[in-house]
Amino acid sequence: MATRNNLENEHIRIHQFVPLNFIFSYDNDSNFISLVITINKNYYTLFNYLLFTILKTKIQFIMNKLLILFFSLTFSFSVFSQDKLQDRAKKISDEMTTVLSLNDKDSEKIYIIQLKRFIDAKKIRNIHKGDKELMKTELKKMQGKLWQNLKGVVGKDNMKLWGMYKKTINKKNK
Repeated sequence: MATRNNLENEHIRIHQFVPLNFIFSYDNDSNFISLVITINKNYYTLFNYLLFTILKTKIQFIMNKLLILFFSLTFSFSVFSQDKLQDRAKKISDEMTTVLSLNDKDSEKIYIIQLKRFIDAKKIRNIHKGDKELMKTELKKMQGKLWQNLKGVVGKDNMKLWGMYKKTINKKNK
């Protein structure tokens, strides 16, 4: 056992544990025995490497989870938006089917045309956000194509009937 007499003015290594050194020292002036624990330089580097690796792994794990969350939310919003467009297209195609007495085959074609119309309109609005005049021009062109496509499916007479129906609906809503 170390005593005050054999520790005087010296640093004595009591025990060396692989990464740590435990050193007792004695100070004559203050009559104070102290314990100093030092980390061996090689093990300090190893400790830093392990700590960095663990932290890096944890951060990568968290970042992966956040990335998955971000893409999941983005996908769910786009699916929600797509569902909204599908609902609008379904509503219009059902209304046209009822008013014009269309069969299921023509009703499905109308639905596809209307859905394509809503998707294209959304793209045009996103592309031409800053230029309102160009956006209006593009949407009018698309409206003309829509009427041509619908006329191809239901015929000219049914399109006139549909136009009159829409005018009466618009007058009622005003």
